[in-house]
Amino acid sequence: MAVKVGTDGTFYAAPLGTTLPANTDATLNVAFVDFGEISTEGLEAAFEASTEYVRNWKGLPVRSFTPETTFTFAITFLETTADVLDTYFGAVTETVAGGFSETRIGQPNNTPKALVIPVVDSKDNSISQWVIPQGVAGERDAITYVNSTATAYRVTFSALWDADEEAFAILQHDTDLTS
Repeated sequence: MAVKVGTDGTFYAAPLGTTLPANTDATLNVAFVDFGEISTEGLEAAFEASTEYVRNWKGLPVRSFTPETTFTFAITFLETTADVLDTYFGAVTETVAGGFSETRIGQPNNTPKALVIPVVDSKDNSISQWVIPQGVAGERDAITYVNSTATAYRVTFSALWDADEEAFAILQHDTDLTS
């Protein structure tokens, strides 16, 4: 059945240039870090392409072109870890005297990272896996500290065009969709 439901998934990030997985069965490079639990919002992938038209004297469209394309991935992390905080704030979390941690928040470091986000449909354990060769953290939603819900870190990543892969992202499937 071609109807898919994303019931589970993981978010991995690695330094730019890390070897990307060839398919959904490939073992991830050890540089990829698992960011832990993801909220029930799952993954939001948004592909937008604007279209502009060249019009003739009568105002009729005679040609079109796409001046801008954006591809974003939004995800909400539920775990408070150094990797999540470093991504959310764009700052490094370090151990300080006494075994405590500290994140010094300033201007974000938006160095692109390689991202891999497998999405699992638990009905048949099928996998649709997003591979983003160059993803950069952009918009960050507010963090809420309240007794009725977990602290969460929602980040929207923008996929940058990757000349080597000739793509913003690669969507890998564990089955042949063309047959």
